[in-house]
Amino acid sequence: MKKVLIISYSFYPKGGIGTRRWSFFIKELIKNDVEVHVLTTDYLHEDKNVYLTKDFASKISIHRVKSNVPHLILREKLSFFGRLVRKLVSIKNTRLGMIDYADSWEQFWIPKAYDLIEKYSINNVLVTGPPSSLHAHSVRIKARFPEINLIQDYRDLWNIDREYYNHKNHRNFIEQEQLMVHMSDHIFTVNRQSKTLLESAFGIAEDKVKVLYNGFEESCKKLPERDNLGPLRMVYSGRLPRGRQKGLQYLIRNLETKSIDKGSFQLHLYTDSILDESLQNSPYIVIHSFVSPSEVLEIVNKYDIGLTINDYNDHMAFGSKIYDYIACRLPIFCISERGELTELLKSQGLPVSHYSDSSMCDALESILSRNFPRYLDKKIVEKFDVSKSVLKIVNILC
Repeated sequence: MKKVLIISYSFYPKGGIGTRRWSFFIKELIKNDVEVHVLTTDYLHEDKNVYLTKDFASKISIHRVKSNVPHLILREKLSFFGRLVRKLVSIKNTRLGMIDYADSWEQFWIPKAYDLIEKYSINNVLVTGPPSSLHAHSVRIKARFPEINLIQDYRDLWNIDREYYNHKNHRNFIEQEQLMVHMSDHIFTVNRQSKTLLESAFGIAEDKVKVLYNGFEESCKKLPERDNLGPLRMVYSGRLPRGRQKGLQYLIRNLETKSIDKGSFQLHLYTDSILDESLQNSPYIVIHSFVSPSEVLEIVNKYDIGLTINDYNDHMAFGSKIYDYIACRLPIFCISERGELTELLKSQGLPVSHYSDSSMCDALESILSRNFPRYLDKKIVEKFDVSKSVLKIVNILC
């Protein structure tokens, strides 16, 4: 039986988007007869937005070590005091030249990883980040156990991310990442753009970096009839930070410019984000409360088209709720300046808008005339089905 130790700073009962990817893949690895061990922090507060049930989590060998920061700054919803403490921790880490908030956790997880590798005769170690300091310190495992199959999983890029450009230790961080890349056996990224950037920045052989898309774990059992009757009903589910709200404002402004009857178009938002006043008061928007991951599939399946928005400066992203749309074969409208996602949707005849009024005007014309496929192509659905893509992981395990 193949065995893998997955090192992740956040894992069940921690919630949030940082836990989604490996919650899904671990379920599929177990179905493929892989013995999975997870090494994570001792965070025990059960968050609301989780992707594993307590029953399934009990079937996973989860090993916990002490966290290096107070748990209150890791919560999904931070109190005022929690935000203050997080800010102070961030200032301290920057002054000390640390990579991120998890830099120093290695004093706890590295010794435990050594013990687990020897105790369970583990041949494969997969490290997922951010936090990127886990990648940096994972080279110590390869140095101690040269025969280990060391796999890096970039949910987000490290030094290529603009967050690090002005860091006083940026040059040192790049050297650490270069060493880590050299010592690792395989590297996963979440999209082709990230793969290309990583290969270019560090001169990595093409076959070493592989794309492992995020995806959905269960498709809709029954698809509704999507016809031309009634108002066009668009849905957005998830958080709406300020950058994404800007994209939404482009949409609403162009609806107003075109004098579109509010009875012919409705945008349903399922979010707990604080919206700009112009969005709160828009007659085109219907605001609902935020829904848990277990409810999203059933809700979005009722609509005509799903909306996803990338921040102007974050065009590489694939928003997590897009996979729920795909699971329902729901057509997708994307607002993004550019990126792999926009190209994929364009190739399927789906509407895409950049951050410009002219582009939004063209997209709206297509949407309001319902000039797009009623259902996503099955090939796209298969591309993001984790029960199939998990084989990329299984096939590189020793």
